[in-house]
Amino acid sequence: MSLPAGTILVADPDAFGGGGGLIAVDPATGHQTALATGGNFVDPSGVAITMSGTIVVSDRGAFGDGGLIAVDPGNGQQTKLSASTDFHRPMGMAADSNGQVVVAYLGAGEGVGKIMRVNLVDGLFHAVAPTVAFMNPADVAIDQSGNVWVADLDTSGADSRLHRIDAGGTDSVFAHNEPPGANYVGVAAAAQDHILVASQDFHAAGSVLRFGPVPVGGQHLAATVSQGGELASPFGIAVEGNGAILVVDAINGVIRIDRSTGTQATVSSGGMFAGPLAITVAS
Repeated sequence: MSLPAGTILVADPDAFGGGGGLIAVDPATGHQTALATGGNFVDPSGVAITMSGTIVVSDRGAFGDGGLIAVDPGNGQQTKLSASTDFHRPMGMAADSNGQVVVAYLGAGEGVGKIMRVNLVDGLFHAVAPTVAFMNPADVAIDQSGNVWVADLDTSGADSRLHRIDAGGTDSVFAHNEPPGANYVGVAAAAQDHILVASQDFHAAGSVLRFGPVPVGGQHLAATVSQGGELASPFGIAVEGNGAILVVDAINGVIRIDRSTGTQATVSSGGMFAGPLAITVAS
């Protein structure tokens, strides 16, 4: 069984009395349904759906040091996929075209984060760009060319970085501290090779930024798609089939943003949400 196309999935580590869970949201009505709670969940922090329809949740506290959990979309049954004491505290994730997932791992402290590709059949994983030590990798995305994008936040608010890792594993810093004070916490690939970033801007309202593929004056500059309003504490970001942008905000729930005008509309708020963190959309 697969979820209906367009269904919004939200991972909320604070929901259901603090044990966290996975909440399905109807994209038209905003109606919330508890898809999975309890079980292995301790601190669910990321969610992805593979091309085969498998739901994968990353949990920073599961199995002691964090791990990945498969969730049956029909009955919410959980299955342990992977756990590690070496690359623990998994955050955001994205599914690739080969049925695997790419996961941002915070590691034991700032400056030792890694990006791992995990095989969902045997749970084995290997580092993407293994020589790079990320600051606090919060989220990842994969574009149509297979490049991995990493939102690597700086907790001081001074130098967050957007990394691009190509298919060969070569890492480059695509943008950093752009605009000044931006704190990159979520990333999604959009049409026309644009990259969308959710930012908890330093000393400012939250925003959604768009980076184009062509640099301006040698630098990759960000265009502000939407700022303030319901973007009080944004984190996860996703793109719907029609190109509309979805952001999950820890305070205001799921927000839909028009990609052209930046107009915000609340899709779902309150209800089961307590501190939603990650978001994806069923295709």
